[in-house]
Amino acid sequence: MVILSVYSESKRVHFKAHLFSKACMLNALLILLVVLCPLLIAFRSQGFWIKINSYDEWPTVNFKHKFLFCALLENDHLFWSSYDFLNRAENRHLRPIILTSRQEDSDRDGRKDTLCITIKIPVTKNETIKSIKSFFIFDYRLEVYSKLRMEILIPVEFLIEPTGEASVVGDIKFVQKVPLLNHGFDNRYNVPLVTDPLEEEEPYYDRGQNTLNYENLLSSYLKRDFLCKLENVHVFYRIGRMDATKNEFLINLRIRYTKDRFEYKTGFWELMKWAWIQYLSLLLIFVFFAKRIRSFVFGSNLLHVVEDVK
Repeated sequence: MVILSVYSESKRVHFKAHLFSKACMLNALLILLVVLCPLLIAFRSQGFWIKINSYDEWPTVNFKHKFLFCALLENDHLFWSSYDFLNRAENRHLRPIILTSRQEDSDRDGRKDTLCITIKIPVTKNETIKSIKSFFIFDYRLEVYSKLRMEILIPVEFLIEPTGEASVVGDIKFVQKVPLLNHGFDNRYNVPLVTDPLEEEEPYYDRGQNTLNYENLLSSYLKRDFLCKLENVHVFYRIGRMDATKNEFLINLRIRYTKDRFEYKTGFWELMKWAWIQYLSLLLIFVFFAKRIRSFVFGSNLLHVVEDVK
């Protein structure tokens, strides 16, 4: 005859003991270990409170068609800028240049990622350019997570070989000294970097010499918490000397806007989310082992308890 199981039910066993018994002390100790050990391990292993996190973003960068250009000669220099008051101050060294710019989408993803600038510098036969010192002004924005907008200064400096054309390639990189905010809109640096010294005192303008102080301009910019600089810079020269019939020096700039990584302060809920995930994953392990210890100790009657089967 075949015997079938037609119904089953489990019985729950309660192990009871007095409040100040060894069994209660063991149970309290296990509860304390289960609660505190995961917390201590997660905290001591670093990364429990993730107060600073990072993310990747393509910044929105636009050339504002503002610039300062200086070509250093043997014993003199040539100057031109998009600021009338600086041109007036450098009247003795003024040399108008031809600057054209365009933005390109090199990978055809619908985002402008390259700025091409062509600079033509008129020179005489007796003038030899030794080096270039220039500054270009851009509008820089972050919009995905942290909201930031600022005016940035990109210095481009390089020595000149005996040739009539130079090409410079580089990437705009974000530099931060403090984490970005995780809320609100940060526009404290969305102010003109170069302003008329007649309107307000500027550290980069030498009133005594009535000239521009490039070192002070750059030093003032580098004090900011957020700034950008040109990295991965490569300079190429065209073989051969300058064409005497053109009497001009040609500079080609290719400035790329690349994806960057940004650090920001995490908010309260993001902070708690990652802390809870770490704590819970360790808590489950300790709960499992604590249950096995209770089952062995009380099931083997190692401590005096009263069994109540229901």
